[in-house]
Amino acid sequence: MKKKKLNIKILAITAFISFIADLISKEIISSSMYLRESIPVFDQVLKITYIKNNGIAFGLFQDFPNILLVISIIVVIVIFYLIKSLANQNLQTHLAFGLILGGAFGNILDRIRFQSVRDFIDVGINYKLRWPIFNIADSVVLIGVIMLLIYYDKTKDTEGL
Repeated sequence: MKKKKLNIKILAITAFISFIADLISKEIISSSMYLRESIPVFDQVLKITYIKNNGIAFGLFQDFPNILLVISIIVVIVIFYLIKSLANQNLQTHLAFGLILGGAFGNILDRIRFQSVRDFIDVGINYKLRWPIFNIADSVVLIGVIMLLIYYDKTKDTEGL
């Protein structure tokens, strides 16, 4: 019983820290930079470029902000349902879901406040080869999903033995 409560607390703390890190970074960027302003951090490899994104992670599905908000809220509800059913899961699963929830809440808050998401992490090799601009929320969601995939792939491999 104590392990379940500890894992749920870790999930909540992870979600909170992820959400706050995303929120603070977006507030700093949006209050100190102009829209579309870009500041090189490491030559052309890493820049801080402030944009607003109407789509989902990495600029996909632009121009559907209301639908994306509804889908994001549904995903959060499904995750809360999964958390209840996964109460006996390990620490890695709870950390992963905490990252996903924190990131989801960060971008949902932006969608509610601005009808878009504030992005600013700009990575690439030169001006032609660039990854779509993203934010901390996108990053922690991706890390959480990768953690889940690795864990369940590992679990599948050990169950097959």
